[in-house]
This record gives sequence, C-alpha cells and structure tokens, in this order.
Amino acid sequence: MRKSFIIASFVFLPLFVSASESPWTVMADAARGGVTSAITIDQSSVFSFSTSLLAFVAAGGSPDSAIVQSFIDKYYTNNQIGNLEYLNDDFWGILALRSAGVLASDAVIRDARSLIEKAQRPNGGWSWSPTYPVADTDDTAAAIMALLESGAARSDASIQKALGYIRSAQNIDGGFPNVPPATSSIESTAWVVSALWKAGEDPKTWSKSGKDPMTYLHAQEKSDGSFGGAVSTAYVVIALAGKSYPVRSYVPPVILEAPQQEEVPQQKIQLPPPEQPSPVVEKVIKKPVVQKVIKKIMKKAVKKPKKTSPPPSPKRRGKI
Repeated sequence: MRKSFIIASFVFLPLFVSASESPWTVMADAARGGVTSAITIDQSSVFSFSTSLLAFVAAGGSPDSAIVQSFIDKYYTNNQIGNLEYLNDDFWGILALRSAGVLASDAVIRDARSLIEKAQRPNGGWSWSPTYPVADTDDTAAAIMALLESGAARSDASIQKALGYIRSAQNIDGGFPNVPPATSSIESTAWVVSALWKAGEDPKTWSKSGKDPMTYLHAQEKSDGSFGGAVSTAYVVIALAGKSYPVRSYVPPVILEAPQQEEVPQQKIQLPPPEQPSPVVEKVIKKPVVQKVIKKIMKKAVKKPKKTSPPPSPKRRGKI
C-alpha cells in the first residue's frame, strides 16, 4: 500500500453541495468563468473519487493532503490506479491527482503513465481496457490529456501517434464517433476537442470537407441552449471554452526561505620579511668607529631612572 506521495502542504477548505450536483456541471461552470458551485468529494469508487476531486479543485477548493493520501491508499495497487482490467481509471486518476498538486515525478503518476504508454494500440489509439483490442476516441482523448499531465511532451511519439489516430477517425461533418466508422457523437467530439487544446492544437484547423469539430458542436445546440443532457452539455461547455482536463489545478503555496549567507574564510595577512641591509651597509656598520657611535646613541636613549625619595610620613596628631 502506498504510504506517501510528493506534494506540498495543503489548506483544507470544506465545500458542500446538494447530492444532485454533477462534478461535470461544476467543472463546466468553472471553465466558462461562472460562479462555481461547491462540491464534496465522493470516495465511493475510483471514478467518482477522480471526477469529484477534479470538480472540487475546479470550484476553487484546496485539497487536504489526507484526501489525496486516501485516494492513493484506496486505489493505487499493483503499480497502477484502480482495477487491473481498466485503463480509463488510470487516465482519470492521473488527471485528478495532478489537479490536486501531486507532482508528475511521483511514483504513482510515473507507474500509471508507464502502464498507459504500454497499452497504446498499433493504430495509435487506446481502449478502456488494456486487453480490449478496439481503440476508441473517448479513451484516446483521455489518454492524451493524462500523458501530457504526467510529463509527456507534445512532440512525443505516443502523443503524435494518438493524434494521427484521432484525425483518421474524423467524419465529414467535422465531428468524431466513439468507435469509427460511425456517426459523430457530441460527447466524443467534446472530449477530442479538449484533448486537442491540451496538445496545443487548434480544433478549428482540424477541418474535413470544410467542417471542423467546433462547427459540429455549435450545430448540435438545442433551442434551450443545451447539447443534450446535463452531462453532455457540460462536456461541450468545457470544450467550447477552450479548456481541457484538469479544468483547474491546485498550485501549492511557495514558502520562500531567506538565503543563507556563505561564511567568508578569514585571510591571514602576511607581512613582508624585514629588509636586510646591503653588504656595503653591513660592512660599514661593523666598523669599530661606527659601533662606538651606535653605543653612545643607545646609552642616551636608554637612561637609568632617577631615584626618588619616599613621601614624608604624615605627622600624627594625638594618640591612637
């Protein structure tokens, strides 16, 4: 069981919401810059935990380290997140943990990333399971976002190959099916658009027969402003807002420390050696006449102190 993770200190802000509130609608509100609803974190399953944690952070929550540790203790097993039979729990687990401030260098993130990279299909896509052979655009879009969040570069071969798979799946209406060939799906197209934003791509340039995925999504809007159900509408709102997942990431506060002053070693001052008299001067000094003069000078300089008489004793007056 994983006991620790790489993360900075947290401040917990308790947020509450009605049970009917969806994590996706909370993220959509945050993506469009609206007033976000507060949300509690649902720990009942790895997917509920992941999506509600993503929504919690999107709504402005600052995750408590105990919440993040609880996720890892519950769902990080066998060097992967969630169930061994699924891949999509690793996708969304990475996105949730990264949104909460867990570093890409953490072992949990690195292990899940390694599993995802190994499970990529020959055509560049991903499936919901490491053993299911058929790739789909939904899970490929989620995998792209998870890999980029875990430290992969946009230029990495795995990302470029995945983008190639997605492009090959695009329909002439500009949208994307879940599993090609099929009719375009609002949900799949919305997730693909979010993945394109994450990969640094402009969805408007992904045109086929003169139509791009943004054109397709706008065309699906209903008279009441929705794009189907509440969750489908939330996917589209996030995509049209130019956002990907995580919609928002928690940035731990940076604590600055005063720089330590380096101790400067004290240098010893070396005095130059006394100058030695030249041979000529030394020869002159040694002459008897010069020595005699030097002795007279030294006698005058060093005089004997004069003898001083002790002070007179005070006269005593009276008897003691």
